[in-house]
Amino acid sequence: MPPIIIVTGFAPFGGERINPSWEVARSLDGDTIAGLRVKSLRLPVNCVRAADRVAVAVVHYRPRAILGLGQARGRPALSIERIAINLFENRNGGQLDARYDGRALIRDAPAAYFSRLPIGAILKALERRKVPASVSLSAGSYACNAAIL
Repeated sequence: MPPIIIVTGFAPFGGERINPSWEVARSLDGDTIAGLRVKSLRLPVNCVRAADRVAVAVVHYRPRAILGLGQARGRPALSIERIAINLFENRNGGQLDARYDGRALIRDAPAAYFSRLPIGAILKALERRKVPASVSLSAGSYACNAAIL
């Protein structure tokens, strides 16, 4: 069996019926890309539960990589995140238990993690395919950040 890449997407939120991140992830489930078998994982829009679900999947599947997808309303292009912030923040209608507010996601760890992906090469490849994309410094301290950190 080929090694696994986990591709995550989120459940709908904010009154939406679908979340494009999950629709993309779901469409890839079971495919083999560059020798990696895709296992799609739908995440709840909740920092703690999303992070827990990813942690369980990592133990179960022992993936070679994880690709986290998320939805950012109003952005006209794909955003490649450069930095993951090691922070819980209670916002957006209480999606995060207030007892975690302002705490690190990972205790005794750096305040942020920088992507090791070749972001420039990714942007160029997307541009060649006429896919609008840009670099985003951070996804902030929302569920998609917590799920991958």
